[in-house]
Amino acid sequence: MWIRVGTVVLLGMGLAIPPPAAGEPAAASPPQRRRSAGKAKRKDSTPTCVPLTVDEVAKAIPDVYEGQLRKIIQSCGLAFTATPEALDRLKTSGASEELLQFISRLAPGGPPAPTSAAPKEPPRAGPLTVTCYPPECDVLVNGTSHGATQGGSRTITGLPVGKIFLDYRKKGYEGQQASLTLQPGAPARHSIKLAPTPTMKEKLGAEVFAQLMESLGGEAGLRDVRTLTAAGKAVLWDPSGARTDWTVNARLQLPDRVYWEMQGAGLKWWVSRVGEKTRTGGSGKLRGSLEAKEIEKGINEFLSFQLVALVDRIHDGKMRLLAGAGTPSGQEGLVLRAEGDVETFVLTLGQDFLPAKVVYESASGLGSGLQVLYSDYRPQGQSHYPMTLVVKFADAVQHGMELRFARLEPNAKLRDKDFPR
Repeated sequence: MWIRVGTVVLLGMGLAIPPPAAGEPAAASPPQRRRSAGKAKRKDSTPTCVPLTVDEVAKAIPDVYEGQLRKIIQSCGLAFTATPEALDRLKTSGASEELLQFISRLAPGGPPAPTSAAPKEPPRAGPLTVTCYPPECDVLVNGTSHGATQGGSRTITGLPVGKIFLDYRKKGYEGQQASLTLQPGAPARHSIKLAPTPTMKEKLGAEVFAQLMESLGGEAGLRDVRTLTAAGKAVLWDPSGARTDWTVNARLQLPDRVYWEMQGAGLKWWVSRVGEKTRTGGSGKLRGSLEAKEIEKGINEFLSFQLVALVDRIHDGKMRLLAGAGTPSGQEGLVLRAEGDVETFVLTLGQDFLPAKVVYESASGLGSGLQVLYSDYRPQGQSHYPMTLVVKFADAVQHGMELRFARLEPNAKLRDKDFPR
């Protein structure tokens, strides 16, 4: 290649290129091949621009600025078609994909230049359904918010394949994080339950206790079952697991009066308790027996765990009420803790907010683990009363009492003589 001031001449091609303007890269003028007419003198000193061969373009690629080379090709044209072989020849000389595309459009009859494949869309996972309790909580995926659940769930689409990070948030609840690996096109599910903060637990506890009171009929309903008479059957298991069956007639006048009259296996026994005083009587064979002691023990729990008495102890003891949720869910029910300085009651409520189970805990440990089960609720006056009550002591596998009432009269008219002293 010759380089001269004012003109650049590409040897072997006969391409004359004018000098670049100020600030522009060195470039070539349109290639020109001088035509000769034998030995005749040139009529014009300006060379004629003719279409370029593939060899001429290939030789110019390394030495001519691409933008200028495009102008030359645009001005002079091409004397070849853009066959795969021609394009390979140019590519070997260093032609860019853009230049090959440009030549393919100008070369007559040539196929389009090969282009690099468009980037593939990254694979996407199938829909992800998230379920959260409490029902409306905010969901973030990889730090990006996807809104709040509606009715407890939300379906999210367009997520990337692979490991993702979920973040669940709700005011008044402790946020939780989780990770999940998503597969291409495969649906996925994730569920979580947020734990309320201590302040929220107390708020929920007060709300749940109010619902419990409403289900029991409120103050008016509880007043109806503070005094009652009932008849049914009782089964007692002593600490060894031995079972005895009885028929029972009961009288109750809260807060501290109860009378049981029992018959079974040809024996009779009655227990009357007024305040802290207890009197017993009946078949001499039972006096001082284990059966008599178990009857007395059962009657004490029957009095203590009447739902009216339980509500009174929670209210009068100004116990701290705590709940992890505001509504029952599933078969687990809703748990309400009533915590006092000396004793604590853990109540499990059903869908109707009526107690299904109460577990007793004491600060000293004495009596802790006692369970009382309630079932077969029936309307009694303005309240609902459990016709079946089961007491399970924690000191043995099978030690306790099952009481099933067939008849119950609420708001009964009882007198002092109905409770022998």
